[in-house]
Amino acid sequence: MVVGAGVLFVQRLPASGAGEVSESLWLRGAQLALLPSLARGVISIVTVGMGVSLGREAAPQLAGAATASRISDWAGLPLWQRRLLVASGAGAGMAAVYNVPLGGALFALEVLLGTLALPLVLPAITTSVIATAVAWITLGTHPTYAVPNYAVHPSQLVWAALMGPLAGLLAVAWVRLIARANALRPRHHGRYAAPLVILLLGLISDPLPATARQRAGHRPIGLRRRSLDRGARSSARAKPWPPLPASDPALQEGYSPPHSPLASSSPASPGSRGHTCGRERRPAATR
Repeated sequence: MVVGAGVLFVQRLPASGAGEVSESLWLRGAQLALLPSLARGVISIVTVGMGVSLGREAAPQLAGAATASRISDWAGLPLWQRRLLVASGAGAGMAAVYNVPLGGALFALEVLLGTLALPLVLPAITTSVIATAVAWITLGTHPTYAVPNYAVHPSQLVWAALMGPLAGLLAVAWVRLIARANALRPRHHGRYAAPLVILLLGLISDPLPATARQRAGHRPIGLRRRSLDRGARSSARAKPWPPLPASDPALQEGYSPPHSPLASSSPASPGSRGHTCGRERRPAATR
């Protein structure tokens, strides 16, 4: 509901990162409105924070590109320089959020501008390095993701060589399927049907997960933990009383556990040897 209200406020879906920047570069003369772009970036951050499986680089890319577009307007730059600055701003946003200055520069040049011309490399690298260094102040210099080291076997290389062409064909089919779905997407009031259906399913399924687990034989964590505690106490009571050392025959004689019937009987007579209730009772003359 929060994201839906934000979409209605800015009259556009949350920031899609590279897609929106590319559209502005080649279809709108690298023009990006600053305030609406920042608002869509905020909606994108809220969407990712609520658990939607979207990348967190969309908002920084859009904010960097929109800021670069405003600076280009202020400086009166020509179109080719405006495109370079807007693409570098988007790459700087990606570099800052993922701590990848070289990756941000390559993203600006290869993905957004589609070129690796030498005069364009230095501005892209400079903006990405500066953005990354500024992000170190709050994000630190540690890697964003901890990737373990895996050993590579020849069989894996053969499998990759076989699956590569198949993955390429599936990617082409997936792109065409997405384009088909985009062409058939609902418009006007029909676009509100899917959010309402998802909201209804969420309200219906909210009390169901615990019930389904109980029917499947799984108890909630709290009940399982309490049952485990009770089982541990029962097993502790069922353990046999530890024997006394064999080095002292006097203690072995007349020994009885605390919970045995002998422990609840009357104390031993003064002349008896042994102990009750786990304590030793010896004649006074031997003490």
